[in-house]
Parts: sequence; C-alpha cells; structure tokens
Amino acid sequence: MARKTFDEFCYMLEQQDPNLNLVIVEGPRDLFFWQRLFPVSDRKDSEIWSIDAIDDPDDEGGSRGRLIRLAKNLEKEGFASRVTIFADADFDRVLKVKNPNNVCLTDFRDLEGYAYNTKGCEHFAFVFNNHQLVFSDLEQGLEESLQYVSSIRLTAPLDGEHLKVNDSMETLKSREYEFSGGVIAIKKKRFLQRVLQKSGVGLTDLDRICDRVDDLSKRFNTGTSKDHIHGKDLVKLLSIYFDCSPSEMGRHVWGALNFCMDDIRRLPAIKKTLGFLTT
Repeated sequence: MARKTFDEFCYMLEQQDPNLNLVIVEGPRDLFFWQRLFPVSDRKDSEIWSIDAIDDPDDEGGSRGRLIRLAKNLEKEGFASRVTIFADADFDRVLKVKNPNNVCLTDFRDLEGYAYNTKGCEHFAFVFNNHQLVFSDLEQGLEESLQYVSSIRLTAPLDGEHLKVNDSMETLKSREYEFSGGVIAIKKKRFLQRVLQKSGVGLTDLDRICDRVDDLSKRFNTGTSKDHIHGKDLVKLLSIYFDCSPSEMGRHVWGALNFCMDDIRRLPAIKKTLGFLTT
C-alpha cells in the first residue's frame, strides 16, 4: 500500500469509501495482534492499518507520536467518528494524559501485558516444562524489579530525563541482579549507575536520581503493575526467569496470546474497538 498524504486520506474517507471504518495501529506487531483478534475474513466495511500507511513529515515521538497527531488532525477535520486510533497506553493512564476522544489506549501499558496473566503463565509452564508454576508466584518474583525499572522510565515524561533504559535492560548483567527462590531482585543503585553511564549522565547525579526514582516508585506504582511495566522489561526478566534468550522469550510471550484471546476480547479497550469495527 502506497503512503497517503493526510489530504488524500481524508479524501478517501469522504469520497472513495464513505462507509469504511478504520482502526489505525502503531506497527506490524499490532497488525499481527489484531489479525488474531479480528481476522480479515470477518471484516466488512472495516479495515486495520498501520500508521506507516499515512505520511507524516514530523517524526517526533516515533510511531506513537504520529498516531496521536493523526487523531488530533482527524478530530479537527470531522473524521474522528470514522477512525479509531489504537495506541499503547504507555504512561498516559498513570499520568492522566488527556488524548482525543478517538484514541483508544491498550488496557495495559502495552501489548505484552495481554499475555501476562494466568493463562499466559500456563503457556510458559508448558513450554518450559515447569508444571508447578502458578501466575501468582511468577508475578511476585518479577514485580519489584519491573516496577523499579518502570519508575526509572517515568523520569522521561515527568522530568525530561533521557536515560537509556532500553540499552541497559537489553544488556542487564548478572552482577546487577540476584535470582533466588523464584525472585529476581535488581540491585537498584548498581543498575541505575550503569543506566547513567550509558546515558552520559555524570555519577554526581546518582544520589539525586536514585532518590527521585524511589519517590516515583511510591507515588505511581500502585494498583496493577501492568498499567506501567514496559513489555521489553517484562520479556527480559522472563528470559532470566526461564533461562532463555530474550528473543526466544519474546516469541513465547506472543505465543501466549493465543491462549488468552477469549479473555482479551472481554477487556474494555479491545471490546470497544471490536464494537467500532463491527458496527
């Protein structure tokens, strides 16, 4: 599909396909996710596109930023009722960010959250031949570390810190965590020190940022952790828990979604988006 300019996109909605309802998502993995939820063969007068199908010369904020800009522009042009933007929640729900009415945020922080539950855990237990595993034990084993890394990530939208958390998690070293009794405990200050080093931030700021992260942990890490844990952090810690590579674990997380589809369809954001596609 050739990219459309915004004007071409609006012309299509108004003149070429006046009955078409569209859901726009972030990228290929989102399209794959929705293909499982709502196969092409079931669609009538509705389609699901990636944001890459619509040209946007402003790349600020990456694909998600382009999604939100599109939602705002569609609202201005009067097409908001025809197009739903399905986007990762990121920290918007936690920080109470106001988005256009045609933006539907994932029920959890991102798509991986849909596989982090009892049925997903049953899939992991089968794959790794660990049939004694129950989700409450897995969740307890990862919770504190996931929430701590999430709090480091919160310094970006709240304080303008641009810390290289992704790089640091991808290369998480064994000396930066302990894994005992089914619990992965990140050594907080040691890990944060390497995050700062990778980010080019002087270690003179270590204590200040460490205190800030602790404060954010107390303020925001309440309720379900799936509201704010990052999918990449989840995959990394699961790979340690099950002693496999992150790439292999990523595949198993996506595989677990197959076991969760009936439950996923009942969740508010998915139910709302499916309703839009089928009306």
